[in-house]
Amino acid sequence: TSHFFEFLPEGDLPEGDLPRALTAEQLEEGGRYYILITSVGGMYRYLLGDLVEVCGRYHDTPRIRFVRKVGAACDLCGEKLEESHVVEAVSAALGPVESTWFSLAPLIHDTLGYRLYIEADGLPEAFAERLDAALRAAAAGYNFTRSGGLLAPVEITCVPAGTYEAWRQTAVAAGAAEAQLKSAALVGELERI
Repeated sequence: TSHFFEFLPEGDLPEGDLPRALTAEQLEEGGRYYILITSVGGMYRYLLGDLVEVCGRYHDTPRIRFVRKVGAACDLCGEKLEESHVVEAVSAALGPVESTWFSLAPLIHDTLGYRLYIEADGLPEAFAERLDAALRAAAAGYNFTRSGGLLAPVEITCVPAGTYEAWRQTAVAAGAAEAQLKSAALVGELERI
């Protein structure tokens, strides 16, 4: 009774005023929605920034799974990469090697492409090729644009050990709540080289 949730279909993310939203009983299985929250604490129709997908029902209540944060997608030339594709592909390419942190950012130079910044204890042999294959398997649009030569292979930049922790400590020292710090696995802004 302390929160009321509304949902906006994925294609209806507004630029200004919010359109008419759906309630839980109106959600369709397989549909993707942005969450709006109204709370007794004073938030009114707050756009949470999460995209969720309905994956069944428990009695009459839709079961939802987190897909990605709003903005955690990039489409330079039809590849339609989402953060979930990147996480899946990097995990597959790393195999048993663990990474402290990674983030994929778009590049524009002679051709379009991406650069993966990663902090890990050594990368497996042929990591770049394994990552490319995993991204192709995870995202059909990425496979199509890579096959057609529209996107260059991902460039890899290893950052020194401790880089991620230093970023966290700097953010906390500047006043950020440590529990609220989030790092994006896919960055949407273009990096110009």
